[in-house]
Amino acid sequence: MTAREAVARVDSLHPNTFSEEEKLRWVETVENAIKLEIISTHEPGDPPGDGELSAPSPYDDLYVLWLDACIDARNGEFDAYANSRVMFNSAYSAFADYINRTRAPKRASPKFE
Repeated sequence: MTAREAVARVDSLHPNTFSEEEKLRWVETVENAIKLEIISTHEPGDPPGDGELSAPSPYDDLYVLWLDACIDARNGEFDAYANSRVMFNSAYSAFADYINRTRAPKRASPKFE
């Protein structure tokens, strides 16, 4: 899934008034977190295709769930935000678990003093 595909999916499922540019920034935020917190701590796997986000199908729904949560939060719909955030956290954890099962953690380099 690309960032634009994630935005298009959330727009079809969760009508909103936020600009595409803003939603793309939100996708970039979660993609950067995924790279920092999950991808960079493990040995490399197959790189995503050109323009593709890091979480492949069936885990890519986490981007749409993240956008749902961002929309709910910015609209002040805090009950909906809490539900969206729980669903996002579950999807994010499922992706992290997948990476933990399928890739070796990076070894720490020895420190010489």
